[in-house]
Amino acid sequence: MEIAPIGRLIDGPEPSSANRREGFSLLEMMMVVTLILIVTSIAAPIYTTCAVRAREAVLRDHLFTLRALIDRLHPGQWPRPRQARRVRRKRLSGETPD
Repeated sequence: MEIAPIGRLIDGPEPSSANRREGFSLLEMMMVVTLILIVTSIAAPIYTTCAVRAREAVLRDHLFTLRALIDRLHPGQWPRPRQARRVRRKRLSGETPD
């Protein structure tokens, strides 16, 4: 009586070379590529929108800091630019600046 190795009991008998499947079929590969393209086409616009919003947030923060620094300046040291005065006056009156 022959004793079978433990690996053969767990994995089952070795298939013959005619029954063995190696690799993936063309249909399986096409399905995977299609799924990747669908996910990419959904994620790409979302990513670009988030990148634009992040840039806008950084610019808004810089603008806020710049406005705060201009407001802190003493008028005797450096007069405000005329454009900043006009924009601030329009903003306080509720008009949209040019």
